Amino acid sequence: MLGFLRDQWAIAGLRARYQRMLHERMLELSEFSRGSPTSEDPGEWHLLGQPKGLSEPHSRSTLLERARKAARENPYACNILRLLEAYVAGPGLKLNHQPDDERVGETETMLLVRTADNLWNEFLEANLQHYSFREHARRTWRDGESFLRKFPSGSWPPAVRFIDPERIVAAADQPETQGIITAPDDVECPLAYLKGEPGTGNRLEQIPAEEILQTRLAQVPQ
Repeated sequence: MLGFLRDQWAIAGLRARYQRMLHERMLELSEFSRGSPTSEDPGEWHLLGQPKGLSEPHSRSTLLERARKAARENPYACNILRLLEAYVAGPGLKLNHQPDDERVGETETMLLVRTADNLWNEFLEANLQHYSFREHARRTWRDGESFLRKFPSGSWPPAVRFIDPERIVAAADQPETQGIITAPDDVECPLAYLKGEPGTGNRLEQIPAEEILQTRLAQVPQ
């Protein structure tokens, strides 16, 4: 009996040590990926959808293929993705609304917050088969960016679907856009996204920017 208790105590100690090391590693990763303050921005701006050093369209598709292969076959990549999903976008992740106008009365504020929470829960329930925090985060971590399309609807909630990054393709006469049309004087203001067949350059659809939520990983300064 004493030996059994001693073994259980040793197992608990190892588990606690592993959890501590895991949290420390996750903290290091989050600090390493933190972007530079605006005051330290070197000013090397690029068009949306065109990371530095990826001027050729095939380079982007090649990187996506390599990233997906690593996520499937590389045990270290698989493990870090699983850890990120579990600890950052796991079951405990929730979205809670907060009032942004202090002038609104307390009763009215609570009503607005409760209504917003109910609407969001209805959205998540209706899109359960196609959207989750975990899927959104996993696609962004794996591919470096994700595109979520909201389909216009006269009723709530709207339907959403993910678009694979390789299906956002540039027009033949504008290869530098990487499939994202921006304002002439502001590359940070998207106007439309071009959806097409990967590798063919055949554009199928021009989607208004207000229907697309694009999430990108920030580049780590070299």
